Amino acid sequence: MVSIHPEMEGNTLLNLKNYISSGAKGIKIHSSAQGFLPNDARLNDIYAYCNEMRFPIFFHCGLTSEVKANNYSDLEMLMPVIDKYKDIPIVLGHMAEGKFEDVLWLAKTYQNIYFDTSIAISGLLCIKRVHDTSWQNDDFVIDIFGSIGASRIVFGSDYPFGSPIHDINRLIHMNLKNEEKSDILGRNALKIFSIGSPDYVVKEVKNAY
Repeated sequence: MVSIHPEMEGNTLLNLKNYISSGAKGIKIHSSAQGFLPNDARLNDIYAYCNEMRFPIFFHCGLTSEVKANNYSDLEMLMPVIDKYKDIPIVLGHMAEGKFEDVLWLAKTYQNIYFDTSIAISGLLCIKRVHDTSWQNDDFVIDIFGSIGASRIVFGSDYPFGSPIHDINRLIHMNLKNEEKSDILGRNALKIFSIGSPDYVVKEVKNAY
């Protein structure tokens, strides 16, 4: 994964193409930390290219603590990009800030949207949470996965702020099919980011038992 910034030196699109030719599989944008609005017009060429090539972008979405420098990563700030570029595979971090109503609406409205589990679906409360505590209920999580489909969920740890081993164990022991666990714990990411073959993930999840 690489990142971009509207103020980076040189031609931003040319830089991205060079990154891709060197092996980059996707872009990560953390607009609140990077200090720019995600719909900055200087990124239009980047988004248009990613839309044409179906090159994935991961967006940090919402809060992960009570510290909030700006609102640049709020879902409302991301919506102009999401609504305009419907062929970009977009992964929204932290289950779109952990608001299940938004997750259900986004999944129904946009077929190119995926959701990262980090912090929102955690087996260990390792930082001060601001997400809805209902995500700590396994039955609630399973219902949401069933509503939007396991193929739309990508495992993420947000390490070191999250705990991969606890989160993986929680997902492995949920009442989900092995195929669904394989999708969430690796196969979806391999498909989205065009990395190798996803076939081995099913075997690895089964062996985890």
